[in-house]
Amino acid sequence: MLRNAVRASSAAPTYFDAEAFDVGNGEIGAFVDGGVSMHNNPAMLLFLMATTKGFPYQWKTGDDMLEIVSIGTGYAKIRRKVSECVGIAGVKWAPVVPAMLMDDADNHNQLLLQYMSTSPTAKVINSEFGDLSGDLIAPKALLHYIRYDVKLEQNELNDLGFTKVKAEKIREMSDASNKEVLRDIGLEAGKRIVVDSHFPKAFDI
Repeated sequence: MLRNAVRASSAAPTYFDAEAFDVGNGEIGAFVDGGVSMHNNPAMLLFLMATTKGFPYQWKTGDDMLEIVSIGTGYAKIRRKVSECVGIAGVKWAPVVPAMLMDDADNHNQLLLQYMSTSPTAKVINSEFGDLSGDLIAPKALLHYIRYDVKLEQNELNDLGFTKVKAEKIREMSDASNKEVLRDIGLEAGKRIVVDSHFPKAFDI
């Protein structure tokens, strides 16, 4: 059973400076925040680590054998005007590319995990894929997958009771002044979206 909490992409690129550390045998490595990689949401990587032969676990798959609970830090749809994109080339893309790649990577991981699993929280990926509830990549589901995340849009915040909070302001998660309100939003959202029926009895301890 895997029940893990993971960082998820926010509306803007949020990452920490790389840190050097001793990885053993006299070798120094750099720890780089997963927010600037394909694994900003590492749930897919965790599944691969738990099941492939390159790692020592090699756990059995199945929606009654393996469960991943992925908890995000909030997200919002990236919107850009046509005038902001047309005519941009080369290094001018640099300020916007990290957020675009993080968003695409997160959506791609969500698509694959929902395609492989039984998921009571499956979201609509887009108008073509839908939520993949009628699709399965294998003859049987490979895992039970739960994803909790909060959409940091004004309507959603209003529904949660945070009518005085401006969505645009709290999306910058590297701003420490947002930490209390983000905590409160998470707690309130958790009361509403986390339900017992999402967790099969097969994983009760």
